[in-house]
Formats: sequence, structure tokens, C-alpha cells
Amino acid sequence: MPIAAPKSACGRIDRIRDPARPVCREDLVWLLHAVKKKVADGAPALQDLPRPQLIALFRDFAEAALVLLSGRHCAADELERARRSLADAVMLLDE
Repeated sequence: MPIAAPKSACGRIDRIRDPARPVCREDLVWLLHAVKKKVADGAPALQDLPRPQLIALFRDFAEAALVLLSGRHCAADELERARRSLADAVMLLDE
């Protein structure tokens, strides 16, 4: 799944972060790809992250991936937490 251009990516992140919008699997997958791409591209923000924050970013990424891979029905709060943490990670890596 390709990552959208920066301008449309910001719009998509804003839509994904909207608490009035229901969480969907497609949004979480898109966010996982966006974080993976930023890490693979060596986002400058990664260089400045303190180790505890970097570990927290990895933890959030792994938890979201496991939520999607589990194959079981996920509670709404679990999906919401995954959405928030991944969207925050994308925004953090854009700085």
C-alpha cells in the first residue's frame, strides 16, 4: 500500500485522528506503513529522540501490529489506543 504524498498524508492523518470518526483497520494499516516508511527513510526526528521515547514508539508500533494480526475481535478502546499512538508517532516523526 503506497503512502500518500505529504500534503494529502497530513489531511489523512487529520481525518484518522478525528475522534468522531470510527476506527477502521485500513487506517491502522496505513499508519503502520507511514511509521515504517519514516523509520526506513531515516526521519531526522529519530536522531533526536531519547532512548525511552524511541522504545515507547516501538512498543506502540508493535502493539498496533499485534492488534491487527490477532484475528480476534478487538475492543473499541484497544483500536482507539492503537490509532492514537500511531497517529502521534507519524506526527512526531514529521517534526
